[in-house]
Amino acid sequence: MNPKQQRSKRNTVVRVIAFLLVAALVYGALSRLLAVNDATEQQYIHSFYLEPKNSLDVMILGASETFTDYCAPLAWQHAGFTSYPLAVSAAQGTMYPSMLREAAKRQGPAVYVVEVNGFLYTAEERDEFSHAALRKWIDTIPLSANKLDTIRTCIPAEKRSTYYFPLLKYHDVLEVRRRHPPLALPAAAGPQRGLLVHQAVSVHLHVPHRDG
Repeated sequence: MNPKQQRSKRNTVVRVIAFLLVAALVYGALSRLLAVNDATEQQYIHSFYLEPKNSLDVMILGASETFTDYCAPLAWQHAGFTSYPLAVSAAQGTMYPSMLREAAKRQGPAVYVVEVNGFLYTAEERDEFSHAALRKWIDTIPLSANKLDTIRTCIPAEKRSTYYFPLLKYHDVLEVRRRHPPLALPAAAGPQRGLLVHQAVSVHLHVPHRDG
């Protein structure tokens, strides 16, 4: 092979590699953009990655009770510790090892709090809720060894393809988004998560009296 042929072959290899890299980047960006199944809950997960590394004193793992019944800004205001509830609705105990590994990659808290309701679902509830919870979690966390291990551990072999390649499931979302743009939720990091916490909330209830 003469030098000209070698140079041509080398350029072809470089172009193929460049094309594959660009295709992978575009695919990754589209997957992240389109893999939306619950924008509000997925934002809770995305916001976790905005927390500075090793900045949290407490990590809370579990299902929806952890972000509906617990308020990290109030904990910071009244007790002075930083925390974050990393959770999805109907998360089951089988998902907690994945949540723990994901949390430990960025944070080294003094305490982990695990919400126990994830271990108490009945067989019927597990069948009803597990798929949605796994979708919210797996489709939202970044590609990593933990994500791949979670897919292998929690998803039957015959159903894994759409978890490895989310566009197989979400390919039609772009048209839906064009017709119904989603409401963007701002993400905020820091002890107060972008919230202004008031000391008290007053509730006034007026019950009209009926004559007679």
